[in-house]
Amino acid sequence: MCRQQRRCWMSWGSGWRQVSMRDDKAVFEPLNKPIDALKKRLSAANQGPSVGSEYRANNRNAEKLGHLEAVREYLREHHPELASGQRGLTMTAEEVALLIDNTCQTVEGRAVKDRQYYLVKLLEEGVKTRNWQLPVPMPVQSVQMFSSFTTPDMGARLADYDRINDAFLASLEIAAPELPAEEAMERDAGELLYSLVFHSGVTARRWFNRLSEAIRQGAGSAGDYTWLELESTSLGGRPRPSTDTCRRVILAPITELLLRRWYLRWGSNWPEVNEVKGKASPDEELLTRFVGGLIEANRITLNRPLHVFAVAEANLVMVAPGFLVHYARTPDLGASLPLSNWMRLLTGGTVVQPAPQASQDERENEMVGSPALIVPEFPLIDQKPFFKRLMKRVRFLASEALTAQGARDPIGTDRQRRDVLATKAEVFKTLDKIAEEKGCSILVQLMCHYVRALLKTDESVSPALQQKIRNLQHLELLLPYATDIPNPESLDSDEWQSIYETVVSGFPGNGGALRQTLSEWHEFLHRYYGMPRIPMEEGSGYGVDAAILTPLEYHRAKSFLLARADDELAGIQLALLIMGFRCGLRRTECWARQYGDFHGLGDPTVNDPELLVRPTKIAGVKSDAAIRRLPLRLLLTGDELEWLTGFVNGRKLRRANDEARDALFEDPVSGTFRIQEKWAFDGLTALLRSVSGDENIRFHHLRHSFATLTLLRLLERKPFDLLPETWVRSNDVELMPAVHGSGNTVNAGVANAWRPLSQLAQWMGHSSERVTLKSYTHLLDLALRQYLLSDDRSYTIAQQQALLDKTSGALERFRHRAQLKDRVTPGIILAAVARIPAKGLMALPKISDKKKELPPVVNRVSEDVNPLLPYRVSCQVFIRTQAQLHEPLPVALEKTAAQLDLDLPIVQQWYERSALLMNSSTGMTGTPSPTRKLGIRLSFSLRPKSELGACAAEVF
Repeated sequence: MCRQQRRCWMSWGSGWRQVSMRDDKAVFEPLNKPIDALKKRLSAANQGPSVGSEYRANNRNAEKLGHLEAVREYLREHHPELASGQRGLTMTAEEVALLIDNTCQTVEGRAVKDRQYYLVKLLEEGVKTRNWQLPVPMPVQSVQMFSSFTTPDMGARLADYDRINDAFLASLEIAAPELPAEEAMERDAGELLYSLVFHSGVTARRWFNRLSEAIRQGAGSAGDYTWLELESTSLGGRPRPSTDTCRRVILAPITELLLRRWYLRWGSNWPEVNEVKGKASPDEELLTRFVGGLIEANRITLNRPLHVFAVAEANLVMVAPGFLVHYARTPDLGASLPLSNWMRLLTGGTVVQPAPQASQDERENEMVGSPALIVPEFPLIDQKPFFKRLMKRVRFLASEALTAQGARDPIGTDRQRRDVLATKAEVFKTLDKIAEEKGCSILVQLMCHYVRALLKTDESVSPALQQKIRNLQHLELLLPYATDIPNPESLDSDEWQSIYETVVSGFPGNGGALRQTLSEWHEFLHRYYGMPRIPMEEGSGYGVDAAILTPLEYHRAKSFLLARADDELAGIQLALLIMGFRCGLRRTECWARQYGDFHGLGDPTVNDPELLVRPTKIAGVKSDAAIRRLPLRLLLTGDELEWLTGFVNGRKLRRANDEARDALFEDPVSGTFRIQEKWAFDGLTALLRSVSGDENIRFHHLRHSFATLTLLRLLERKPFDLLPETWVRSNDVELMPAVHGSGNTVNAGVANAWRPLSQLAQWMGHSSERVTLKSYTHLLDLALRQYLLSDDRSYTIAQQQALLDKTSGALERFRHRAQLKDRVTPGIILAAVARIPAKGLMALPKISDKKKELPPVVNRVSEDVNPLLPYRVSCQVFIRTQAQLHEPLPVALEKTAAQLDLDLPIVQQWYERSALLMNSSTGMTGTPSPTRKLGIRLSFSLRPKSELGACAAEVF
C-alpha cells in the first residue's frame, strides 16, 4: 500500500469505519487543519472504551470527519485552485452559492451544517491571507433554543380551560350575589386577577404577584392600548439600570373592562389578605378562591388537579408562538421599552420629561470617592511596560493567596494569611506608583484604580477573585486605544461599545471570559466615573438598554438629511442611518463596509441586491455568526434603495480605480478618511436626540429598533396585524416597507416561513435566538396582546351590564351615546368607548406635539471639511513645480502642506491619488517624472497636461 493512499480503520462500538488519509503537506493549510484536529481527537478517544455521551460524541465526530473529507476530495478534484490556496482568486456570489450547493446537495440535516461551515471557514481564511475576491456566505446556524410546551397533559388542561372560562362567561349573565363590602371586594379582586391570568397572559407567578401593586399605582392608557407597569427593584439579583419597569402587561379588552369597573367601585384600594408562611401569596389565594367558586357553582369535573397557571398557559400555547410563551413565563426576555419611549411610539410626539432627581442623586453617590486622574503629556509612550508591571504584582498576590488557601497547618495558614495582607498592601503602593509615573496614560491609570477597587472587595483574595485577576490580562487588548482616551468622558457610550466590539471580534476562540471582563470593567467606569452602562450581548451584563427610535422619528431624521443632499457629511450620515435602522448593523460594521459588500446594488441583472457583513481591512466581525447577508429589497423602502444605489455608485465614479475592497466612507479621491468616524457619528447622534427628545439615545439603539420592529413585521399574517397602520405609513408617507408576513421569509431564502425568529437572529448576526430576544426585542408585550386578541369575544346585553356595572336603562343610554348598534358587541369595541376613569390612571410623561428644533446644520465639521481639498493639493503642487517657481517636488509638497495646514504624509498620499484623476503624468520617456522619484505609480491618463493648468486657474 503506497504512502499517499494509506488506510486507517477505526472502531466505534460494534461497527467499523473506513477513513481515507493522505499526505496533505502541499495543500492549503485551512483545508487540513479541522480534519487533522478531528483525527487527533478520535485517536485519543480510541485509547479506551467509551459509553453514554462520550460514545455518542465519538460517533458524531467520526461522522463529521467523513463529511469534511468528502468536501476536501471534491475540492481537490473540481477546484484544485481552492485546495492549493492559489492567491488572488475571484469568484462571484453565484459561483460561491453553486460551490456550496454541489458539496451539500447529497446530504441533509446536521451534515449540511458541517460541510457548509467547513467551506465558509476555508473561504474566509482565503480572503484574509490569500487575497481572494469573493463574498463569504453566512454560516448555517442551529438555533433550536426553546423547548416545546406540548405535553401529554396539555390537551386535558386545555379542556379544563374551556370549561372554566365558559363558567366565567356564564357568571356574567347573572347578577352578582349580595355580599358584605369586604367579601365583595375580595370577589372582584379574584375576578380581575382571573382575567389577567386567563385573558391577558400573566401566567408566571413572578409577574402575577406584582399585579396588585401595579393596580394600586394606576393603569396607563393611550390610543387603543391600556396597560399595567410591573416593577421590581432587582432582576436576577442585580438592579435594572435604565428603568425600574421589568414588564408591561397590555390588557385584553375584557380585562380592561374589569379593571375599569374595579376603579369605579374600589378606586386604588386592594383587599388585605393575611399571608400565611409556607402557603400561597395573598393574591394567589384570592385567585384560587374565585376559580374554585366557579368550579363548585357549575359542578365542573376537571381532568387534572387544579393548577390555575398551568391551565391558563395551555391556552397560551395554542394561540401564541412558543417564544412568546417563554417570554410570558421568564424575566429575562424582551425587556419592555421605558415608559417615555413607549409613549413616543404611541403618540408620535416628543416626551418632555426631566431626569428624576433620585437618579441624579444615585449617580452622585455612585461617583463619590472616584480616584483622581493625572493628564499625561502627549504623544504617549508605550503603555505595555506599565501594564506588565501591574499584572506581575497582582499575579504574585493571587499566587500567594492560592498557597495560603492550600495550607493545612493552622499556624501556617495564619502566617500565610498575614503574608497575603502584606503583599496586598505592597500591591496598593505599586498601583499608586504606576499611576503617578510620568507617561502613564489615563487608561492605565483607570486600570490601576480598577484593580484597587477589585482587591478591596475581598480581603482574603478568594478563588473567585483569583479568577478575576487572571482574566485581567484581557484588558491588555484595550491598550492600543490609550491615545483615544484623554479622559473617561471623552468617549460616549457608542464609542466605548465600538471599542469593545472591535476587541471581541479580533479575539481568537471563545470570548465569554473576555466579555465578562469587559462588562465588569465598564461597570467600574460607571460606578466611579459616571459612564453610561453598556450591555454586553452575550456576557453577564447589567440589564438591557431597552430603547428604540420610532418609525416617525426615523422619517424626520431621514428627511432632514435628504434636504442636505449636497453636504457630503450629511450623505454619509444618511447611509449610516439607513444601515443602522433598516439593516441592524453595529457601529463598527457600518463604518467598515466596502464597495464590494453591496452585492448587485445598481446592477440591472441582479433582482435582489444584498448587503454583505463580513471581515474587512478596517474591522473584523464579532463572531462567525456575524457574517451574514441582508436582502436590501426586503428591508428598505423603494426610495431608500434608490437613494443608497445612487450614493454608493456616485462615490464609485469618483474613485481613481475600481477596487472592491476600498472602504465606502473613505474619500474617493484621497483614499483616506477625511471625514472621521467620530465626526459622522457625533453629528448623527445629535440629530437622533433632536428628533426624539431623548438625550440618552445613541446609534446602537438603531439596532434595537431594527430587531424590535422587524420581528413584528415577520410575525404579521396580514397588513397591520401587529404593527399599527400609523407606524407603517403617515400622510401617504411610507414609514416602513409594506411587505409583511411569510413573504419576507420565503423571499429572503434564509429560513422557512414558520421560523421568523430564526430569520431575525440570522439577520442580526446572532448565534442564538435567545440573545436576540433577551437584548433587542422590546415589543413582545404588544405581540403577546395581539395574539391574545384572537380569543376576544362578543358580549350579550346582560354581560355588558355586569362588565360596565350599569343598570339596564343606563346601559341603553350609554350604548346610544356610543352609537353601538349590534346588541352582541365585541369586547374590543366596548373597551374603546368605555375608558379607564381618571382616578384609575397613572401619571404619564408629558407629551408635546411641538417638535424639538433641529440643528441648523448636521455638524460643525460639515462646514470645516472641504471636499475639494485633495484637488487643491494636486493643483498647488503642479503650480509650484512649473517654470515660474520650478520647485523640486519634495519642496513643493512640503510648502503645500504648510500652506494648507496638512500633515506631509497626507499631502503625499493625496497627491498620488489625485494625480491619477488629474493626469499629472506627461507620459514622456527619458527624464523620470518627479512623481517617479517619490515612488508614486501613475497608471492611466484622463486629460492632457495643458488642460490641468486651466483647471488650476479655475480652482484658484
